[in-house]
Amino acid sequence: MLDEMEEYYKTNLSIKRTRLAITQTDMAAKRTLLSYISTGCVLFSLALAYLKLLEKIDIVTVILFVVAIVFIAFGIIDYVLVQK
Repeated sequence: MLDEMEEYYKTNLSIKRTRLAITQTDMAAKRTLLSYISTGCVLFSLALAYLKLLEKIDIVTVILFVVAIVFIAFGIIDYVLVQK
């Protein structure tokens, strides 16, 4: 009887640890996605500020826009892949 109870609690604890690990992984993926989006938004804002400062489209502005879009797209793709 004692062995059965001990086995039950070990199994129950293992299930709880597995659920906790899954939750932690999900939260880390969301945090990473938000970091990529935040970085992309900062780069996008920097590109807009640079564009406003020069009042013309420069190669630096185009590069900043492209890198911002790449950061946001990579963050979304990474999040989707981790969720699978």
